[in-house]
Amino acid sequence: MIRSLLLAGYALLCAMPVWPIEADRTLVQLHHEAWGVHDGAPTAVNMMAQTDDGFLWFATATGVVRFDGVRFESYGARGASLPRNPAHSILALPSNGLLVGWFWGGASLVRNGDVTHWSEKDGYPPGTTYQFLRDSDGGLWAATSTALARFDGKRWQRVGAEMNFAGLHAYALFLDRDGTVGALTETTLMLLPRGAAAFRETGGTHSSGAPMARARDDKYYFSLGTSIRSFTNLAHYDRPDNPVLLAGLPDSDYRHLLLDRDGGLWFSTNTGIARVPQPGGKDPRVEYHETLGGLEHDYSALLEDRDGSIWVANGQGIERFRSGAIVPPTGLMATRWPAMIPDTSGGLWFAGWKSTLRHVAADGTARTVKSLRGSSAYVEPGGAMWFASGEITGIAPELLRYEGGRFETIALPGELGLGVDLQAIVVDADGGLWISVVRRGVFRREGTTWSRVAGLPDGGRRTAVVMAADASGNVWLGYREGQVAQYARGKVRIYGSADGVDLGVVSAIHEGDGRLWIGGDRGVATFDRDTFRTIATAAPDAVAGITGIVETRGGDLWLHGVGGVARMRAAEVQRALKDPAHRPEVRVFSEQDGLRGNRALVRPLPTLVKGSDERLWIATTRGVFSLDPRRLVGDDVPPTVVINSAVAAGDRFVAPASLELPAGTTSLEFDYTVPNSAAPRRVRFRHRLVGLDDDWREAGPRRQAFYTNLGPGSYRFQVTAASEDGLWSEPGASVAFDIAPAWYQTRLFAVLCVATGLFLLWLLYRLRMAQVAARIRSRLEAQLIERERIARELHDTLLQSTQGLILHIQSAATKMAPGEAPREQLEAALEHANDVVAEGRNRVLDLRIAGGQGDVRTILQEIAAATPFDPRIPVHINVQGKVRTVHPLVLAEIKQIASEALFNIARHAQARSVEVTVTFALRELRIRIHDDGIGIAEELLSAGSKPGHFGLSGMRERAQNIGGTFSIESRPGKGTDVMLTLPATD
Repeated sequence: MIRSLLLAGYALLCAMPVWPIEADRTLVQLHHEAWGVHDGAPTAVNMMAQTDDGFLWFATATGVVRFDGVRFESYGARGASLPRNPAHSILALPSNGLLVGWFWGGASLVRNGDVTHWSEKDGYPPGTTYQFLRDSDGGLWAATSTALARFDGKRWQRVGAEMNFAGLHAYALFLDRDGTVGALTETTLMLLPRGAAAFRETGGTHSSGAPMARARDDKYYFSLGTSIRSFTNLAHYDRPDNPVLLAGLPDSDYRHLLLDRDGGLWFSTNTGIARVPQPGGKDPRVEYHETLGGLEHDYSALLEDRDGSIWVANGQGIERFRSGAIVPPTGLMATRWPAMIPDTSGGLWFAGWKSTLRHVAADGTARTVKSLRGSSAYVEPGGAMWFASGEITGIAPELLRYEGGRFETIALPGELGLGVDLQAIVVDADGGLWISVVRRGVFRREGTTWSRVAGLPDGGRRTAVVMAADASGNVWLGYREGQVAQYARGKVRIYGSADGVDLGVVSAIHEGDGRLWIGGDRGVATFDRDTFRTIATAAPDAVAGITGIVETRGGDLWLHGVGGVARMRAAEVQRALKDPAHRPEVRVFSEQDGLRGNRALVRPLPTLVKGSDERLWIATTRGVFSLDPRRLVGDDVPPTVVINSAVAAGDRFVAPASLELPAGTTSLEFDYTVPNSAAPRRVRFRHRLVGLDDDWREAGPRRQAFYTNLGPGSYRFQVTAASEDGLWSEPGASVAFDIAPAWYQTRLFAVLCVATGLFLLWLLYRLRMAQVAARIRSRLEAQLIERERIARELHDTLLQSTQGLILHIQSAATKMAPGEAPREQLEAALEHANDVVAEGRNRVLDLRIAGGQGDVRTILQEIAAATPFDPRIPVHINVQGKVRTVHPLVLAEIKQIASEALFNIARHAQARSVEVTVTFALRELRIRIHDDGIGIAEELLSAGSKPGHFGLSGMRERAQNIGGTFSIESRPGKGTDVMLTLPATD
C-alpha cells in the first residue's frame, strides 16, 4: 500500500522564478515535463519531499533518490550510509533535515550529510512506516503498520491508552491549519487538538490510506471509495449528506489528493492524473491527463514544490506540471503565424496567416470576426486598424481599414497584379498611407493616388521588410540588404553600414520612450545622435534573428528572436547606453517557459507586440502566446548554490564543509548544483580555487570542477551561480581544505635542500678556487724557476765574463806609468765597470731573493725608507687581519707596485704624510696607499697615464700578472688612494 503525506501550507521559499499553477489555465496550457528510466529517474516511487535547499527526495523501492532538476542520484550520506533498502515514507524537516521510513522497519534521520538510524532498541515501532508528521510545535510522529509513535527528543514512544489510542495504529496522518493532528486508523478518524493530552474520537466509521486536504476557504476534501466529498467540520468527515464533488470514480482507498496554492485540487486515478481548477465553484470543471509524456500509469505520489510546480510519480518515472511564464494558446488562439494589433482594453486582434480575423478579450474570451487571410496589420495612433489580406491563387490581395465597427476596403495600386502579398503597412504624419508589397516595392497613398517615393532604395521598387512610424510621424523602413530608410516630411535619408547599421536583414523597428530600436539577423541596435549603435549582449545568440521589439513602461527591452523572447532589464539597457563596452545580460523565455513553435521570418511582422495592459503577445507557428511581465515575481533573487560532494584519492566526501586531505593528494573533483531550478539548464556557474586561481573560471552549465597537480597547502574552493537574468549568488558556496605535505614537501626538507645546495655550491666554489690557485701557483712557480735560471745565466756568463774583462784591463792599466793620461782614463772606465757589475749583481740578487719568503710589512718599510722624499714625511704602515705568507713572486710584484706608488708621491704629490694599510681578509689581500697631497688631475686619471710615461700602466700590468686588480681614486686637493687587491690562494 502506498501512502503520501501532503502537508497543508507548504512553506514558500523563493529562490528562483515562481509561477504557481493558475486556475484559469487548463492542463494543456501547463508546462509538462517527464523523466523516464532513460533519464535516470527512479521507478516505484512511494513518496516525495523537498528540503529547504530545494532538493527533491524520492522514497523508492531501491532506496532514497535525490534530484536537483538535472540529475537523479542514489543518495549516500556521510559516515554511516543510507541502506539501499526499500524506502516507504519520507518527510522534509527544517534546516535540510530528512526523515526516511523503511519498508522492512526502522527509520533514519539525515541532516547535513550525517545519518542517524532508529530501530526497536530506540523505541521505534517495528513494521512498515506509512507516514511521518511534524506537528505545529515541532514534534515528530510516525505511523507504522504496528503502532503510532511520537519522538520525545531522545527516544520514540508508542502512543497508547494514555492518549486514548489503545490497540490502534494509523494508516495516514493529517495536520490541520489550527494545529490539530488527525490520525486515520483502520476504521475511523482520531483527532488530537493542539495542546490536548489525548485523542478524541469523531464517531466516523470510514477510513482511507491517503490523508484529507484542506482548502483556503476552510473546506476539506476527502476520498471515500468511488467519490471525493467535501465537508467543513472534521468531526463530520464521513457523514453521508456531505456534498459530493466527484462521483463515479474507480473504487480506491488510497486516492492521493493535493490542493495547490492557487486552490486547484489534484488527484490520481487508475489511468492518470485529474485536476479540478476551482473545486469550490458552482460547476467544477474536471480535467484529465492520461498520457503523460508517454509514460505508463499507476500514479503513486503527488507533491507541490516551493515554486508551485506539481510533481507526479508513477511506476515508470517522474512528471512535472507548472505554469510557465508564457501562456500557450488554446482554441481560436492556436492560429498559425498571426498578424497582431493590441486593442485598448487589454485584448488583441489577430489575423492568422491565410486564416481568419479574430479577437481575444482581456479575460481570454475569443471570437471570430471576419474571414481574412492576414499577412500584415497596423494600428494608427487614433485607433483605426489596417489589415492586409494575403494572396489567394487567382485573387488579388486586399487592404482593409477597420474603425467604428466597420470595415472599409482600400483600392490598391493597379500595377500590383496577382501573386503578391502586402508585407507591411504604416501611416505617416501627413496622413499618407504606406504599403510595402512583395516583389513590387513601396507605395505611398495621398488622397486616392498611389505613387512611389523618390529617394528610397531603387526608387521605391525595393520591398521593405518592415515599416514603422515614430512619435513624430516619420516613417522608418528596414530592408533585407541591411539598410534603414527614414522619411520625414518628404525628405528621405538612407542609413547603411557606414552609419552603424550592421544587423543583416532589418526585420524589426520599434520606438519606445523616445528612443528608436531596430533588430535584425545579428542583434539589436539603437538610433543615437544621427547614427545607429549595436548593443552587444553577453549572450549574442539570444538576440539573433530579431522579428519583434517591445519596450515596457518600466524600461525593460523585450526582443523576439531565434532563441525565444529575450528580456533586457532597464538597468542593463541604461548601462549599455552609457557604456558602449558593457555587454548587458539577457533572460531568454523559450520552450522551457511554455513558448512553442517558430516565429515568422518574413511575415507577418512584428511577431511581438505590447498590449494596453503591458501584456506581451507573441506570434509563432503554434498561435498567439502571452506573457505578463507583471507576474514575473521572485526572479530578482539569485540562485542558491550547494556543493554536493568532493572526491579526492578515490574517497567521496558528502556535503563537505571543510576537508583535511592526506599527503600525496594531487587531484580533486567537486560536484555542485542549484537544486530544483525551474529552468536548471539555464543556470550558469563559475568557480575558483583560492590558493591557485587568480580569477574566476567560467563553467557555463557544467556542474563539476576538476583540479590536478595540486601541491600541499591551504585552499578554498568557491562556486557561484547566475540566474537567467545574470544575477550572481554572492558569496555562493565554498569548501576549505588542507593538503598535508609529504616528507619531501615539508619546510624542513626544503630548508635542508637549500642548505645542501648552498653547501654544494660552496664546495664547487672551493674546488674552483683551488683550481685557480693551483694554476696561479703553477704559473708563479714557472716564473720563479725562470727567474732563477736567468739569474744563474747572468751570473755564470755575463757577470763572470765582464769581471774577467775588467781584470784583464786592470792588469794592463797597472803596467802603465802612474799619472799617465791613458792609465787615468782606463782606471775611470774600470771604476764605472765595477759599478755596472755591482748593479748587475744586485739585479741577479733581486731575482734570487724572489725565491725566498718575505714579510709585507718589512718590504714596505724598506721601500718607504728608500724612497727619496724631500723633505722627509712620515709613512705609517698598518697591518690588519691575520698575517699570512705571500708568495715570493707576488711579493716581488707588490714591491715594484709599492715602490712606484711611493716614488710618484715623493715626486708629484706634495704630501705631508702617507698611510699604507695592509688588510689580510678571508678571501683576499688588500693594500691601500693613501696620501694627503694635491691629488691627480681628472684628465690624467681618465687617460690612465701621461704621454711617454709608463708608471701607472706598469702598475696595472703587474697587478694583472698576479691575478689582482688595481685602481686609483683621486680628487684635486683631496689626496690619492692607490688600491691593490689580490685573491687568496690558500
